[in-house]
Amino acid sequence: MRRASFAVTTGFLLLAIQAHAAEVTLYDGNGTPADEGWTRISGAGHRGGSVTETQIPGHSLEIETDRMRYHSYALDTGYAEFLVGARMRITDAQYNYADAGLMFSVLGKSGEPDRFSGVYLTPDHVGFMDLKDMAPIAAEQYHDFAILYRDHALSFYVDDSFQSIMDGTAVPELYRTDPIPSRWGNTSGVVQIGDQTNDFNVNSRYILENVRFLGITPVPEPETSIMFGAGLAFLAWAARRRNLPP
Repeated sequence: MRRASFAVTTGFLLLAIQAHAAEVTLYDGNGTPADEGWTRISGAGHRGGSVTETQIPGHSLEIETDRMRYHSYALDTGYAEFLVGARMRITDAQYNYADAGLMFSVLGKSGEPDRFSGVYLTPDHVGFMDLKDMAPIAAEQYHDFAILYRDHALSFYVDDSFQSIMDGTAVPELYRTDPIPSRWGNTSGVVQIGDQTNDFNVNSRYILENVRFLGITPVPEPETSIMFGAGLAFLAWAARRRNLPP
């Protein structure tokens, strides 16, 4: 019984490591996201292009790209499951298959977003970047866009609170299961926002006010993964021992 009790205690202790963290602000509208630890991904194609970033009084940033300019910000959160929200007002944005002048992605790599389960944003609608699903939004207003990634499913929300999303009362505008295209080496937890293509005249103009984040399950460190696996194995062994006939 002592062994079983130790196994159960170990299992609960290891599962407790998975408990979600408190809500944090990843970007507060002061300066650029790069000033707050994000990675800037910026460049232009052979026809050139420019990016303009304008600080707006009241803690927000307006970003505009033109011609073949791409310009986005990425942050590796270190979480495998999470909820992230960005408050934005979109004035202009174009898109095409697997490319977007303004995208919101959480399943990419630090230098490359997910081109298929990432979400493109426009002034009047949003959709998956593979163009298989879309939803209308009120044009040219501030919106709170949020992505929940949990249990191998991605849910995209518009103007729902973190509380309503987490307690299950909010209804997602876009949803898909098993969205990570593993053949591209993508992983969950890398948040990227901005113009991710140098396609000619696929650009955007938008105001980014803030980015909030709620971590649910962190990416385990190698040592934690080993401990967690060992704990689960020990629980299974103890259960089998209890069920053996005397």
